[in-house]
Amino acid sequence: MYEIGTLGVVIECSRLPDGTAKIIVEGRKRLRVKRFVFDEKFFKAEAEEIAETAGSSARLETLKRSVLFAFHSYAYGIAGISPEIVDLVEKIGDPSVLSYKIVRHLDIETAEQQALLECVSPVERLEKILGYLEVANQTLEAREGTLRKLI
Repeated sequence: MYEIGTLGVVIECSRLPDGTAKIIVEGRKRLRVKRFVFDEKFFKAEAEEIAETAGSSARLETLKRSVLFAFHSYAYGIAGISPEIVDLVEKIGDPSVLSYKIVRHLDIETAEQQALLECVSPVERLEKILGYLEVANQTLEAREGTLRKLI
């Protein structure tokens, strides 16, 4: 159980032919748990919304452009993300929403995703995301360089 989480709304719920369930949940707000309430059937929590902290708009815009550029390379070079998804991400104006959409496509551990969720500052979150994207893109470039040498 984490202290910071997301309030989500179920958008779609369906059964697949193999008997498993497909559930699509949209995150609405980040929440901080004030206290857990234990019940025999499930966990409940009393929580409060976490407000985003605003940063310098010039810094946010610069980071946003850098993250979008790195995400473009990542999406086409590594992750095989569809052009439609990349186009949708590129049209997002809000830096916080942008960061959440990109994190969804990163190949990072749950603990790293949680650390990003816990970043209150959009600037800090985008800086960390940019770091992940740059490492992934550099790894791809190194692999491609090695392949070129072998050929």
